[in-house]
Amino acid sequence: MALQPESWREVLIILSVALTVVSGVCATLRLLPARWTVRKQPMSQRTWPAVAVGFLVLGVWLFRAGTPYHALIVDGGTPRFRILHVEKRGLHFHKTAISAYRNGLFFVARTERNLFRYEFETQVTQGVMPYEQVETFRTSAELWKLRTAPALLLHTWNAEGWFAIRDSEILAFTTENKTAPPQLVVDMFSEIDKLPVDAKWTESGRDVCFGFCYGPLAALGFKFANSFPRTR
Repeated sequence: MALQPESWREVLIILSVALTVVSGVCATLRLLPARWTVRKQPMSQRTWPAVAVGFLVLGVWLFRAGTPYHALIVDGGTPRFRILHVEKRGLHFHKTAISAYRNGLFFVARTERNLFRYEFETQVTQGVMPYEQVETFRTSAELWKLRTAPALLLHTWNAEGWFAIRDSEILAFTTENKTAPPQLVVDMFSEIDKLPVDAKWTESGRDVCFGFCYGPLAALGFKFANSFPRTR
C-alpha cells in the first residue's frame, strides 16, 4: 500500500534526524587523537559508533513519543459524521473536532497545539443528541453534491479550515483554497458545541514530529493508512 503524502513527510523528518545525529557523531570521531585506538584501529577512522548512536537516539525518541499510548479499537463503531474546525495563528493551532454516532452519542475534542511543542492536551466532552438530527445532517442533499480539494495541512501564517466527513468521504474548506464552508456545516457544528454534556475529561499526547506531521486527517481520527477517507 502506497504511503500518503503526509506519511512520506513523517518518514523524511525521521530520516533527517537520524542522518543529522550520525553525521554529527562522525565529525566528532574524526577529531579524536590518532593515538586513541580500539583493537589497534584508531577511533577516528571508525564509522559504526556513529551509526549505533543514531539508532540509539531514534529508539529513545520514538519510545518516549509513543508512551504512554492510547489503546485503539480498530473495529470500533464508526461515527456517522465528523466535523473539524482548525484556526492557525502563526505557530499556534486551535482545533475543535466533533464526532456524532448512530446512537446519538457525540464527542467534542478541543486541542491547543504549537509547532516545536512535544506534549499537548485535549479536552474532551461527551453528550447525547437526537438520532434524527444526526441522520438529517448525514443524508443532506447539500452535502452529497459538494466537491472540494484534498484535505491538506494549513501552511500560511494565518489560516482557517473546516473539514467534514460523512461516512467515508471528506470535504475540505480552507482559506488557502479560498473556499468557505456551507452554512449547514457551520450550523451543525455550533448546535452540537452548545448542547449539554454528560461527561468531560482530559487526554494527554505526545507528537514525535513536534507538530509538523499532524494534519486534518489525524485530527479527524484516522490513525491507520487503510482508514483514510476518499476526497470528493
